Amino acid sequence: MPNAKPSSAKSHQATQTRDAIVGVCLRLFAERGFSSTSVDEIARTAGITKGAIYWHFANKDALFTGILTLIRDVWTHTILRPMAEDASPRRRLETLFENYERLFVEDPHVCLFLHRVLLEADERFASQVDAVFEQSASMIARVIDEGVRTGDFRQDVDGPALARLIVSSLTGAHIQAKYSKGVRMHLLLGELREAVLLHATLRRVGAA
Repeated sequence: MPNAKPSSAKSHQATQTRDAIVGVCLRLFAERGFSSTSVDEIARTAGITKGAIYWHFANKDALFTGILTLIRDVWTHTILRPMAEDASPRRRLETLFENYERLFVEDPHVCLFLHRVLLEADERFASQVDAVFEQSASMIARVIDEGVRTGDFRQDVDGPALARLIVSSLTGAHIQAKYSKGVRMHLLLGELREAVLLHATLRRVGAA
C-alpha cells in the first residue's frame, strides 16, 4: 500500500486547514459579526487564499454551519454533559456555573459568537443558535424539577422560568465581563450562583 501514508498525511493536512478556517471564522464572527465579515478578511487572517476556503466550504453559510457544529460539540462536552452526571441537583447547578466560567476563560469566542448571532437577528441563523440555548434551558429545568422532587429545592420553584433566567443571566454576565472595564466574570458568576441557589431554597416571603 505505497499510497497509504501520503493519502493519510494529505487528509490530516486538509482536516487541519479546515479546523484552522473554522477557528478564524469563529473569532472574526464573534468580534465583528457574521454579516460584517467578508471571505476576503477570513482569508487574510487565516493566511490562505479564498480558493482554499471555498475548497472546504461551499459558501459563507457553510462556514456558519461548521462553526455551529464545533460549538455544539464544545457546549455539550463542557456545559450539558456534566449536568447529566450522577450528583445532587444543587451540585449540578453549581457545576453549571463553574463550567461556564471555564469556557469563558478557555474560549470566550464560543459564547460571544452565540450572543452576536442573536443580536444580529438574522432568522436563518438566530433560530439555530436559539436551539442551543433552548437545549440548555431544558436541561437546567430538568435539574431544577428533579431538585423540587427530591426536596433539594422548594416545592413552588418554577423550573422552566428559573432555567430561562439562568441562561439569560449567563448571557448578560458574559457581555459585561467581556466589554466592561473592571468587571470580573468570576465575581459575577459567584453572585449569580448564590442568588439562584438562595432563590431555589429560601421560602417565599408571605408563604405559609
